[in-house]
Amino acid sequence: SPRFVMGMLGTALVSIVMSSLFVVFTPRIWAGRGALFGQTTDTDTGALTGFAESVKLGGESRIGESSKVVMEVELFDEPLFRGSVLETYEDSGWTTRLNQGLEIGSAPRSRGGWVRQHIRLQPTGTGVLLTLGQAFAGRIDDPNYTIYQNEAGTLMRYRPSASDLGRLLGMRGSVQEVVGIPWTQPLELTAYSPNEAYFVRMEPGEEDPYRQYPAEGLDRLRTLARDFAETTRREGTAGAEGIAREMERYFVNRGEYVYTLELEREDPNLDPLEDFVFNTRAGHCEYYASALAMMLRAVGIPSRLISGFKGGDVNKFSGHFDVRELHAHAWVEAYVNRRWITLDPTPAREVRVHSSVET
Repeated sequence: SPRFVMGMLGTALVSIVMSSLFVVFTPRIWAGRGALFGQTTDTDTGALTGFAESVKLGGESRIGESSKVVMEVELFDEPLFRGSVLETYEDSGWTTRLNQGLEIGSAPRSRGGWVRQHIRLQPTGTGVLLTLGQAFAGRIDDPNYTIYQNEAGTLMRYRPSASDLGRLLGMRGSVQEVVGIPWTQPLELTAYSPNEAYFVRMEPGEEDPYRQYPAEGLDRLRTLARDFAETTRREGTAGAEGIAREMERYFVNRGEYVYTLELEREDPNLDPLEDFVFNTRAGHCEYYASALAMMLRAVGIPSRLISGFKGGDVNKFSGHFDVRELHAHAWVEAYVNRRWITLDPTPAREVRVHSSVET
């Protein structure tokens, strides 16, 4: 009836007016900037997670999680996935002779200070395991195999002998000659790397493999390295690490060297390394890493070449970081101030990483 309709309209109008007055005159209560979990609120959860300039305990008893975007980040330093550690340069190539290995633990002995990583490795045709940084503990998903680390630091999939006395006694196995065993199906690896610089004490003689320099064939490179180090010292750079980083910049920043996968030899009578440094001045990462490693050794700084991968693709569907064969890379580790530092002398190329993967 008309009377009923008018009554309903009146009631609705009063409700709207009262609601408006409630919104206007009711005080807003916001969590202040002093609470880590108090940057924003909503009517259901109270305080929400968020950044704060200070921390205050004893506030909100119930905290919700906010999905609000805080920042967008573009990384220019790409991650390095460490594989083979090579210390012997001969016949224009790198190998390792430090093949004695020992089984590593499945998890760190201490709780803090480690980066835990889970990596799904496709078959690569080798038994070398790849990790983000140098891993000191880890395990793989096959109970018949374990992880051994050789003297140089390379991690390998290995199947210890049933007669290994150490394992029979419940220990981690004995030191033995180790050759990594390839896998034919995807392998699940969990590894632990330190999240900060770590110090390594080398016993007398342990540095010798990382100082090895050919008796002949690289004389001109030796002279360049020594002259460069002397000039660097006169210009005020002191210490082995300072010289090492200046040598790295020699290839990266001077603009005289370029990255290329189309290699040419100018003088076949020279060692390819000297032909690269003094003639073609164009090459890929293996040439740059080799040149820097040998220049460091020429001035008495222990060094080794690392073969692995750099960069990758962020798969926006899985959220994983996909590393492809095109990301294969080589770089250098130098031993200074009782620690190994990473040096990457390869100049940037035009296209390094795909930002995302569609499929």
